[in-house]
Amino acid sequence: MPETEVYDAIGDDQLEEEMKQRFEEAKERGVTGIPTFAYDGHAARGAIPPHQFDRLVKGA
Repeated sequence: MPETEVYDAIGDDQLEEEMKQRFEEAKERGVTGIPTFAYDGHAARGAIPPHQFDRLVKGA
C-alpha cells in the first residue's frame, strides 16, 4: 500500500468513525481479542496453534 494512502486514512475522520462503529459491532458479537476466528457458531481468540483450528472446525 502506498505510504500516502496510509497517511490519508489516518487523517480521515469519516473512516475513523466507520472503524469505531465496526469495532463496536464486533464487541457486541463477542469478539474480545485479535485475532478472533469464528466458525459455525464457535470462536477461538488469539494466536492459536494449528490443532486448535482443527478442533474449531471439527467441533471437538
